[in-house]
Amino acid sequence: MDCFRAPDESRDRSRPGLDLYDRDASRVDRDHRREDVASRLGSGDPEVRCLSNIHLAFHRVGTPFADRARAHTNSPRTKNSARCPPRFTNGNVLQKMVQLVDDMRADLVLLTGDLINDALADLDTGLELARTLEARFGLAIIEGNHDLIENPTEFETRVKASGIPFLLDESTIINVRGFPVQLLGLSWTRHRGPDRDAVIAASVYKLLQQREPDAFPILMAHHPHAFDAAASAGLPLTLSGHTHGGQLMLNEQLGFGPALFRYWSGLYNRGQSKLVVSNGVGNWFPLRLNAPAEIIHLTLRTADASG
Repeated sequence: MDCFRAPDESRDRSRPGLDLYDRDASRVDRDHRREDVASRLGSGDPEVRCLSNIHLAFHRVGTPFADRARAHTNSPRTKNSARCPPRFTNGNVLQKMVQLVDDMRADLVLLTGDLINDALADLDTGLELARTLEARFGLAIIEGNHDLIENPTEFETRVKASGIPFLLDESTIINVRGFPVQLLGLSWTRHRGPDRDAVIAASVYKLLQQREPDAFPILMAHHPHAFDAAASAGLPLTLSGHTHGGQLMLNEQLGFGPALFRYWSGLYNRGQSKLVVSNGVGNWFPLRLNAPAEIIHLTLRTADASG
């Protein structure tokens, strides 16, 4: 579940930029390249030096069911979406996933699509799973392509009726420790064809018309190619999933990930804009190769302007 921890309210709340750091407080200054930060639950929050007004620390939390779980969350993972029962998982696996998320004590839990694999018969279980996730200030969900395979209208109607915040080209502002955070949720682009990325971009630009200038914005977009438009618009943070980390990868640069996507796993930079693509914690078939299941834990902090 792309888990997001909000800025510490003891810091200055001016909101200019977003800097990206690994857990050793090293500056990530690559452009369009991945930065993997492996971590295990229980390692604690990273020590992030105050070098600008907003910092983001990124943890990839490996799961003990990387090759078995169909319950998966994409993404900061953030992460990203919770792909739920049945087929390649069971109740015990789902409970382990919930415990991993709950142990993070996150302020926000964000699910970036694919709550189910395809069958609407699984939806009630998926929604119940989402309700059990603990977040201090709120949870939000968007849709992914797998959610819409059987009946898009029924999926959207039932999730809306569930009471779980479900953002379909909508936004919401959550006050996190006195700091307004605006979540902008992009619906799945059903258009197919060579101009699909252009259609995704147009949807992003339209959604960003809802942006509130006094809130820190986070775009939740299942397809990571939405990042191109978000970066062009100067949006500081985008959370995506969809790619499964490539699912089958020979190495970090060879496999289905780079063959199909510009962004497929980890952290990406473009100017001051950042993208987090989560591998998720499940499979649409029961095999992963060099694309391990994960839960993303992000920490945002404000800092003194003097650094």
